[in-house]
Amino acid sequence: MHPTLPETLSYGKVTVSRADLAKVFRQATTTCRAVLLEQLLFSISAQELRDLGARGLSLEALSKEEDYFNTTPYQCFRDFSTTTSSISAAFLRDRVLETPALRRRFFSLQGQGQLVPCKRQLKCYLKEVKEFLQLCLLLAYLTTSLPLRGTELCTLRF
Repeated sequence: MHPTLPETLSYGKVTVSRADLAKVFRQATTTCRAVLLEQLLFSISAQELRDLGARGLSLEALSKEEDYFNTTPYQCFRDFSTTTSSISAAFLRDRVLETPALRRRFFSLQGQGQLVPCKRQLKCYLKEVKEFLQLCLLLAYLTTSLPLRGTELCTLRF
């Protein structure tokens, strides 16, 4: 906290008001949500999100089966549910294959109607996933009181 200015944080030569810091967090959260819904989930509608939640593919449903004591790297709450893991694994694949524009974006037809993945588009998509995860980790880092330890970083999967 700044010694003379109320509601202000100081770190070295940087001074930020509480209101400005709230704007930064709000914008980062809004950006993260937009990237997820528009880019990574291909502009999924609110109704489709509700339908997924009704089928058990929601944070609340998945976290009910979470093992809080499991610190196995690269394992998260989604991995503990056998019923919803098949839904989540097939969701994007089915969405891409069922949507003509997405199918053309990620696959090309070769030979006798055989679908071949477009490596360039897949690479771009995976780059977007990585950028999204970096933004989520930044938000987690900025909103927690201590830096994340190795086990926490390994088990965070979005």
